[in-house]
Amino acid sequence: MTEETRRELLPSATGFAARQAMAVLRKRNVSTAPLLTRAGIPEGDIDNRHGRISALAQGKLLEYAAEALGDNEFGLYLAEQANPREAGLLFYIASAAEHVGDALELANAQIEELRSEQRATRAQLDRATYEKERDYFQRQFGVPARLTDLARSVLEGSGRTVELSNGATVDAGAIVRKLIGEFGKTMQSLGMSVELGNAEGADDTAGAAERAAEERAALVSGYLAANAL
Repeated sequence: MTEETRRELLPSATGFAARQAMAVLRKRNVSTAPLLTRAGIPEGDIDNRHGRISALAQGKLLEYAAEALGDNEFGLYLAEQANPREAGLLFYIASAAEHVGDALELANAQIEELRSEQRATRAQLDRATYEKERDYFQRQFGVPARLTDLARSVLEGSGRTVELSNGATVDAGAIVRKLIGEFGKTMQSLGMSVELGNAEGADDTAGAAERAAEERAALVSGYLAANAL
């Protein structure tokens, strides 16, 4: 396990307490580099207000800071001197609650709302990216948008993988993109065009959905077979 992976797995904190401690140490002309090294915190992490710090490392830094200052009540001093507004959104959420339990519930609700907004934004970006890619296939290779739409579930977004018989995995989206591009170039070289039926209401039927799924699978399977993957 790499050091970076280990840090990602450990509980982390916003670094609010660590930054408060560093401000006091610097104000009192205490050398901070040795303390950061002992705690295992890169100095850049302290200056990055949008980053997170290992909770364990932050606790060690506070302990070492108290030792350097000879102040066993250093943590209480920080709590008295700190401006809670510097904690950011968490402070404003907590200040609207009467009890700690209410504050936690409000914080969880706000976090879930932010995650929901993030998912919605991600979906909008994925959709816009897919539509640009679909237009590119049509403009560059003459592949009808309706044909590309058959593979929309594979092309839209990221992280779609296919596991091969040998246990290896490949990017399904990359496979389908290459397949569509090669298909379009082949049609162009033969001077042919692709025409799809336009049966009204067909997309609303279960049969159409099943056929679309089968054709998506055929696109991937055809490419895998052709390339002996």
